[in-house]
Amino acid sequence: DPAPWRSALEGGGVVLSHKARDHHLAKHPVGDGVILLVRHPADAVLSDARFFALTQLDNFVRGCGRRPDEATDADAQHLVGMYLNALLQSGSVPKQRRLGFGSWGEHATSWLDELNAQPSLVVRYEDLKQDPLEALRRISVFLGRPVPTTALQAAVTGSDLSAMKRMQEQEIAARTPGRFYEARHEGAYARGLRFVSHGRVGAGLRLPQGALERLGTLWSGPMARLGYRMGPDAVAPLPATFDRSRPLQRPWP
Repeated sequence: DPAPWRSALEGGGVVLSHKARDHHLAKHPVGDGVILLVRHPADAVLSDARFFALTQLDNFVRGCGRRPDEATDADAQHLVGMYLNALLQSGSVPKQRRLGFGSWGEHATSWLDELNAQPSLVVRYEDLKQDPLEALRRISVFLGRPVPTTALQAAVTGSDLSAMKRMQEQEIAARTPGRFYEARHEGAYARGLRFVSHGRVGAGLRLPQGALERLGTLWSGPMARLGYRMGPDAVAPLPATFDRSRPLQRPWP
């Protein structure tokens, strides 16, 4: 239902979208500007594969004639392998296209190609991890609402990885439906699978060399545009064109 999105946009709100640009605009109005958050594709793919295992494990085990509480680590690794094989063979996972997300490269390109159409800001996960205060400062300036350093620091402290993990474990322990807990994933939680994992930079670069080469071939264009490489020095400085963003014409309330 696009109504809540329209209301949020018209009221000056911030709307989160995982969809590629064309799929997003097919259902929702154009906003005043875009903040594009990206992550190195090797890390993004590894994270997606683990999330696939989390969301599919219980049903996979039932399909094998077992109860979710009988799931094993091998079952989870099998699902991670299924995801990676599908991606490396075809360039995307069918569910990604069906939901309008596209592959990493399709998604990034869809937004990068249109950034000049309206005020925009590119934020890389790696820069956010390295200097969260500076990344949040850039975002607040872009929104036309500069925020004091003390407030930015409070936001960093309140939403860092350890804080998110604490909230996650509290939801799972209390079986409280929310961002981190869904009853249909009980078997996956019992195997230690989580929505919020380690959040490290560079973990995906430990994928097999052949897989990294394939990803680099698939997405060489958007990777180069964003300063990403496969291998040593995987994250170059953010290209200067992305550091000269136009602020919103109508500041965020």
